[in-house]
This record gives sequence, structure tokens and C-alpha cells, in this order.
Amino acid sequence: MSAQLKELGMPVVSPLTKVFDRYGRLAGSYTEPEFTIDPEDFYGSVTKTYTADSRAKLRAFLSSSAIAIQFGKVTEGRPYTLALRLRELGYQGDLHAVGAINREIMHLLMRVGFTHFHLTDQHQAIPKEIVSPFSFSYQIVGTRRTGHA
Repeated sequence: MSAQLKELGMPVVSPLTKVFDRYGRLAGSYTEPEFTIDPEDFYGSVTKTYTADSRAKLRAFLSSSAIAIQFGKVTEGRPYTLALRLRELGYQGDLHAVGAINREIMHLLMRVGFTHFHLTDQHQAIPKEIVSPFSFSYQIVGTRRTGHA
């Protein structure tokens, strides 16, 4: 439908999204992302995603204060990889998850470094049980150490 509207020159309006922080609260103020990285464009048809070339491309984003990473579908793993690699390279800014995400995967997104979540959710807050469903994790991921091995 949106492709047909674009062909007719009509504007396509996305569903309204709300931005939540890592605590499941509506983010009152936050830094707007300077860039949106689409894994499809970033990696293209490359099957090996962590190469010297991809590291060099990611380093170009390290001075940004906020970056959005696009999820084409909930089951896509490359956005997780991009977030984790940015954090491993020392990225300190905000990471926004945008696109096909839902509140049930927020805890997984946080484990790889996402700080903000753009959801088409009607809730004013997200329950703690969804944001942090486990008291600790057996596996250490990224820079967030949440439990014991």
C-alpha cells in the first residue's frame, strides 16, 4: 500500500511511535539520532559481517551523539550485531532501535547496547517485568555485565 501511495506522489505517514528509555518509561527528552543505519544498506549482500571494512565504516559513527539502527523485521539479527560492534569499538552515545521491534524484546536489545526504543505502543510505561525479566544473565554480552557465569 505505501509503495502505491509513493507512486501516486502521496505522503506516507508512519504510525505514531513513542520513544521509551531503558527503564521502560516514556523518554521525555532525548537526543534525536543523527543517522539511521539500515543493516541491509550497511552490509549489502556480504555474508561475513565483521570485517576490517565494516569496522572502518562503523568507526565513522563513533563521534555521533545518537544513532538509530533500523530493524526490518523482529527476527533480523544484524541490527543486534551492529549495536554490539559499535559498543565494542567504544561508542558512548545513545543507540535507538527503530522499525520492527516490540516491547517483549527490549531486554535483549538492552543487552547489546540499545538505550532508546521507538515503539508503536499505546502504553504510557512498560512494566519492569518486560524491561528486565531476569534478575541476572548467565552469558556476558557487550559491556553490560548482569550476572554470574
